[in-house]
Amino acid sequence: MTALPRRRRLRTALVVFAAFATVVTAVVAGRVGARALGNYTGAKNAASETPVLALPDTPTAMLATAQTGLAARARTTRAISS
Repeated sequence: MTALPRRRRLRTALVVFAAFATVVTAVVAGRVGARALGNYTGAKNAASETPVLALPDTPTAMLATAQTGLAARARTTRAISS
């Protein structure tokens, strides 16, 4: 904070201008974004044209357990040999 009135007025004007510019930018960006989402046509009919592909069940939990066990054994072996 300054006691000089001229500097206070200039800084106040600068802050008011920055706030106004921020509000205008936010409004413009919001309108542009809303218009872009309104005009977006991608992926609307994807389900009607694409056949459904069934994925097989996989034992991912077993794979993660096996990998964790091997990693633990490798760390133990390195610790013993060091």
